[in-house]
Amino acid sequence: MGYNASGDGVVGVGSGAGTYLHSGSGDGVVGVSDAGYGVIGSYYDGSDNNRYGYLGGSSYGVYGHNDAGDAIRGEATQANSDDYGVYGTCDVTDSYGYGGYFKGKYKGVAGEVYITGSSSYYGVYGCVYGGTGTNYGVRGEASGSGTDYR
Repeated sequence: MGYNASGDGVVGVGSGAGTYLHSGSGDGVVGVSDAGYGVIGSYYDGSDNNRYGYLGGSSYGVYGHNDAGDAIRGEATQANSDDYGVYGTCDVTDSYGYGGYFKGKYKGVAGEVYITGSSSYYGVYGCVYGGTGTNYGVRGEASGSGTDYR
């Protein structure tokens, strides 16, 4: 559907979906499916269809898979601002939840800052506020048969 009363640009409903998603007004793309996701996108290059992503999944808000590059990428381009390329929040119960979790075979988290000025800069920066226990701004662990640094 290209137009409906709620002002959506594109509305898609998968077969057997019990109820339609109420979008409010003005959503760009709205999808409803009983297959476990709301909106899915896929790229096909003629021989390989292993690049896809979805929004509104049963286990993830946003999921991306790509066998040839970045799965999910965020880019903030506003000048003179402290915007985030990727922002995560899990702020429900004290002592539980990760704002972000990353795994890698070489680096779990990498921070880079390319500078031209003369201020203070941080590749990785961490803060902990409040509480009465032991707080760590940044903590690391290392183990293995070689030299380990923490």
